[in-house]
Amino acid sequence: MFSPLTKKQSEKILAAYDARMEVLENGEPIRTVFNGRRNRPVSLYPSVKCDRMIASESYLERRAIRWLEVDNDVVSYMDQPHTLHFTFNGKPTRYTPDFGIKRNRRKTYLEVKYRRDLFKMEPEERGRLKRARAIYRSIGSNLEFFTDLRLKVASTWHENAVELEKARRLSPSPAALTSLIAHLETITESSLLDCARAMSDPDLGAARVMALALRRIVRLQLDQPLGSQTLVTLEDGYRSRIRRLRSA
Repeated sequence: MFSPLTKKQSEKILAAYDARMEVLENGEPIRTVFNGRRNRPVSLYPSVKCDRMIASESYLERRAIRWLEVDNDVVSYMDQPHTLHFTFNGKPTRYTPDFGIKRNRRKTYLEVKYRRDLFKMEPEERGRLKRARAIYRSIGSNLEFFTDLRLKVASTWHENAVELEKARRLSPSPAALTSLIAHLETITESSLLDCARAMSDPDLGAARVMALALRRIVRLQLDQPLGSQTLVTLEDGYRSRIRRLRSA
């Protein structure tokens, strides 16, 4: 699960930038977006990866959530993880990232914006975000941007993410899961079709494998259109996730 910074990291922020990070002790998002703010479209997404509801307040944020849900390098994430208080141009200001992300090796923060909004941004707002990014870098993290350009550049990847999302509520039977794991442990790499056959589930087998990708048990090749020959491998640490899946 995504967690806030340690006390040591927070103290480093204070020392370097006269800043502080406000988080809630219960680990919940720092603010709710379900208040009709600016009449933005808001929604809740039931995350399989995080086992909790994730809030979004734009269609682009909703697509960013889909991206985070499918990306195998993302271990967990949360919306509105904290508010960063700091001084900019001699005035106190604050910044709340849209998402906090725990990756395999580091934590990052995500700002979701349409490109048109980035172009319209005032110089002072750009400077404020630049200062926030510098603060995050001082603690070994980073502030990344997710724009609609990413969806166009990586359109195949995003189309595959949509297909995986359709299968998110499926899961194989214990026997089918055991057969699939044995199959992948034996040959290391297999096709989506052969994985479905290994589970003796020709109708929904491929979709169930996709659902296991969302649970980070298997990894799919997503840079090519999904199909019967899509490559499937076991994800690192899959055994512990299988135990959690079976105990759920």
